[in-house]
Amino acid sequence: TSFMKKAVASKLIEDDNLVIIMDPPRAGSTAEFIEAACSAKPQRIVYISCNPITQRRDAELFIDEGYYIDAIVPVDMFPHTDHVENIIRLVRMDDPAKSSDPHEEIHSKGKDR
Repeated sequence: TSFMKKAVASKLIEDDNLVIIMDPPRAGSTAEFIEAACSAKPQRIVYISCNPITQRRDAELFIDEGYYIDAIVPVDMFPHTDHVENIIRLVRMDDPAKSSDPHEEIHSKGKDR
């Protein structure tokens, strides 16, 4: 969290094509980290998680910060167990790179949250 805050404050990670990849521990991320990450205004955030419950909690914070979930991919890395890694891709709602917006319904839901 402190690295992200310092990087944003020093404009170290200022980039129009910024993508943040995160893989927090089972307990998930922190609201403080999510706020710092969103202040960098990345176009995309790829969030890898071994706990879909905390990932959902954190995704709601990203949605509140102006992102929507563009893709969800579960990955069964541990066959014959109930453990699944889950990957979500979040996209900034004002992302100029998005196409004619085939996900309009998702955008609308994200804006209402």
